[in-house]
Amino acid sequence: MRKIISAVMALLLVLGICTSCTLATTAPSGSTTLPVTSQEINLNSAENKKYKDLITEYFNHSSEPQTSFAITEDSSILSKNNSLFLKTGDTETLLIEGNESEGIEWENVRFYEKINDDRFIYYIGGFEWTAGCGVYDIKEMKDYRFDDVARIPLTVAENHLFSIGNTLYGGYTGIFDLAKTDLTTHKTEKLLTNIPEQKLKKLWNYAMSDDGKIFAMVFGLTGDDTYDIELFDTTTGESLDTFAAFDYILSVSTNEFLCFEYFEYNESSTAILLKVNSYS
Repeated sequence: MRKIISAVMALLLVLGICTSCTLATTAPSGSTTLPVTSQEINLNSAENKKYKDLITEYFNHSSEPQTSFAITEDSSILSKNNSLFLKTGDTETLLIEGNESEGIEWENVRFYEKINDDRFIYYIGGFEWTAGCGVYDIKEMKDYRFDDVARIPLTVAENHLFSIGNTLYGGYTGIFDLAKTDLTTHKTEKLLTNIPEQKLKKLWNYAMSDDGKIFAMVFGLTGDDTYDIELFDTTTGESLDTFAAFDYILSVSTNEFLCFEYFEYNESSTAILLKVNSYS
C-alpha cells in the first residue's frame, strides 16, 4: 500500500469543485504560523480520479501483489510460499521462512523496501496481527529483527525506518509505540510518547507523511458520528492541529493527506484534502 501512496507526488490544484478554509492552529515553539488548509473535493471529477483510485485500492487491494524485487542487476528477492528467497540466476536461497499452515500459525513474510545492494526491509503479516519487522543483510546472511514489538513499516526517510507497533490490523490494541530506527546502527528511538493512554484508546486510523515528519491520527469509536483528526510533528512531539473529519486517512505526499469515509466513494463523491504548509 505504501508503494501506491508514495507514487502520488503532489496534489493538483482543484478548480471549481472544492471549498477551502484555513484552520486555526498553534505553531511549534520558535516557528512561524502553521496553517492547515482543508479542501473538499469531488472524487467523481476527472482531475481527482487518482484519489478515488487510491481509496478503491485501499479497501479492495485489487492489484496482483508483486513477487520479485530487484536488488542488483544479477539478483532479486523472490516472494513465494509466504517466504523470501534470494534469486541469483537459477539458484534460489531461502532467507526468511514463513508459514503456510492454516489458522493462527499462518505467517506471510513480505518484502518492504531495498536499502542498498546488500540490505532490505521486510515485515511479517500474521493471521490477524503483525508478527515482526526487521532488516536482512544479504552479504552477512543475517536477519536483524526488531524484537521489542511487532512493527508495521510506515515510511523510510533519511536512513531511518519509521514504524508503529500494532499487533492487530485496524484500531488501537494497547500497543501504540511509534518509533524510528536507524538503518545503520539499528538503534530505535520512540516518538510521540506523551499522548495519554486514555486518548489512545480511541485511536482508529493513522497515516505518516513520506518524510516521517508529520503523523496524522484519527480518534473515534465504531458508531461515532464524527471523528477527530490530529496532526503531530514527530520531531518536537507537538500537536499541530485537531479538527472533525472522516474516519480514514492516507498520506499522499510529504505534507498532504486525503481524508474519506468508509466506502463513501461508492455512495457520494466527497473527500477532503489536507495540506500542512511549510514552517521554519
